[in-house]
Amino acid sequence: QQTENLAATKAQTLEQTALVKQQTLNAITQNDTLLKEQCKLDAEFDLLQEQKLQTVAQTALVTQKRVTEKAQITASGVDEDSVIGRQKGLYLAQTNGFERDAVQKAAKLMVDSWNVRRTTDDATSANETNRLDDVTVGRAVERLLSNVNA
Repeated sequence: QQTENLAATKAQTLEQTALVKQQTLNAITQNDTLLKEQCKLDAEFDLLQEQKLQTVAQTALVTQKRVTEKAQITASGVDEDSVIGRQKGLYLAQTNGFERDAVQKAAKLMVDSWNVRRTTDDATSANETNRLDDVTVGRAVERLLSNVNA
């Protein structure tokens, strides 16, 4: 009976050894799976961090675009040295230039007309009706001079 007990103990020991080996293999497989899962989670975390930084950058870009777009229709928040500030300054200078050019052309027409009148026909009267009198021509010349800061 002792032999039977030894055989039973041996069989039980072999079963336990096989079970421990299987548990060891299962633990190794589970460890590999957990390591892969950790790598996957680390990669997902890194991706989320990059997406967060990208979102922050996009938000800043959209905010700047909003300011830029708003600056094109309002005067607030525009630095004079910025592209939009310089464009607005250029447009204002062009507008003022067009106005000065119109005044200069009108004054030139009046002065030329006055010169032709004086040199060709002394009998032609310069008066308030035809607006070629000295007072009207003088006002045009005065405005011309003031527009060019002279």
